[in-house]
Amino acid sequence: MRPRWFKLGLVLVLVVTAVFAALPGNTQAQIGGTISYGNSVFGALSATTQSLTYSFDGSADDLVTVEALGLTSGLDPMVTLLGPDGQTLATGGDDRYITGTSDVFFSLFLPATGSYALVLSSQNSSTGDFMLQLRGQPAGTTTPLAYDTPVTVPLSADAAFYQYHFDTDCPTTLTVDNQVFGPDFPYVVRVRNAQGELFALLRGPNKLEDRVMLPGQSGRYLVEVQLEDPLAMGSIALVITCAENAPDCVCDGAEMEPAAVVECPECRPCDEPVDAPPCAGAVFTAGLVAEGVRDVQIAYALVPEAAYGYLILSGQYVDGGEAYLTSLMLLDRTGEFAFEPLPGYYSALRLRMQHLDADDNVLCESEVLVELPPSDGEPVPWGPAVDCTVELVAPRETMANGLQTFFWSDVPGAHHYNLRVWRDGDMVANGTVSAPATSLTLDVSEASIGSGTEFTIAIEAFLDAGGANSCWDSVDVVRDTPAWGPAPGECRVELLAPLDTIANGIQTVFWSEVPGAHTYRVLVQDEAGSTVAQGSIGAPATSLTLDMSEGSIGPGTQFTI
Repeated sequence: MRPRWFKLGLVLVLVVTAVFAALPGNTQAQIGGTISYGNSVFGALSATTQSLTYSFDGSADDLVTVEALGLTSGLDPMVTLLGPDGQTLATGGDDRYITGTSDVFFSLFLPATGSYALVLSSQNSSTGDFMLQLRGQPAGTTTPLAYDTPVTVPLSADAAFYQYHFDTDCPTTLTVDNQVFGPDFPYVVRVRNAQGELFALLRGPNKLEDRVMLPGQSGRYLVEVQLEDPLAMGSIALVITCAENAPDCVCDGAEMEPAAVVECPECRPCDEPVDAPPCAGAVFTAGLVAEGVRDVQIAYALVPEAAYGYLILSGQYVDGGEAYLTSLMLLDRTGEFAFEPLPGYYSALRLRMQHLDADDNVLCESEVLVELPPSDGEPVPWGPAVDCTVELVAPRETMANGLQTFFWSDVPGAHHYNLRVWRDGDMVANGTVSAPATSLTLDVSEASIGSGTEFTIAIEAFLDAGGANSCWDSVDVVRDTPAWGPAPGECRVELLAPLDTIANGIQTVFWSEVPGAHTYRVLVQDEAGSTVAQGSIGAPATSLTLDMSEGSIGPGTQFTI
């Protein structure tokens, strides 16, 4: 049996394949067309069309999610994402978290503004029909999670997808509470790190509670909540806490509270294993695929009384501690699986295999600890180095209502710096520069980042390209009152269309010509006044096309152009 492969959280190794290996004149690679955020395209691969390329425009720090499904039995699709410079950014094969599927699913943050390409091909020269879907989340449009503040997430056909973010100020526990325990409420919660890579995957429905433990000062995380069955309806609760303040375990059958904290002395601590006997006669083995490599392969066989199996995986850090990675429900009675290498800061992989009956009772449990050989590179330490200190030098009290240059102190050994501008917990502007630069200019005008007078400026210095080791400083500032435009009569522009409604998709905006104009800028703002889409174009153009679909600018029905 060929092992199926899964990708664990924080996997940093990508398998890169050569997409344009054909010589000039080879017609097997063809242009498929364009695709935009929130849209899907359908196509077919054949012996004469072995790959199709779809282009799309993206902005720096957009989170893009690519999904490809083989609609024809036997088609095993593969998608390669190329950047504006033609370099390969990511290659996705099988969805590593779903057993027995050939679907593609991966996400990442775009490094720059420009035109990108998705090259869809197949593994093993398979052919057939496919669907390619692209979702995009502009930077700064996700909802922040605050420590010790539970959030109830209602899921239904009309509200099936949510995104949240938080920064790890301390060793952090994310608790997910299922408020509709039972088989009729299938949901999935994906946790991504600052690079957009999948860190952990939590699945309903047959769990009251799930948790993810994250190292302190390890950056920003994105939480995606998705309803998998459009006919289902229910809600979950999310809460982040410092690890020592994590809520007590909930108990089976207890009434669920929004904060998911139920007083129940009989409830076992969350970090203790289920009180179940060891499995006698069950097959459960795990070990390295080959000596010296960090790939782990397992084989299992369910006990005769079991209806299904449940596999729980955790990574153990080099310097102590453990992080839950993911869990898998195993419906096949026997199977073999292999897991891609974990990053260097994991020294071992702990695997727990539970055998459950049809009533979800745990019959028995087995556990294996696989020690991992040292990685090729140095382990990445969590948190800032002792000598990492950065200070925002200017501005520290007021900033301009327009172009503003930000200055900070030099950090020896820094790899790059990231500067963010926040308003009421939402990031409204950001930029990144490579060391040794110690300044950055951003447009923080009301026209660019929306209304408001009080903002927080944060500068973060990264000591490595992966972003795992950093330090930061922040200050609160007041923005100057805008000096509004030229004198009356010197500049007059009129929005011609749309005037009443906009499309939930691609929309072209038209305006009147202004003699002597140099550049036009179009801003789209939601009901809260936040800019959700924008674009600029040089004169004499008097129209601009933007993606205003819900997948691109988020939910809502009322916008200002």
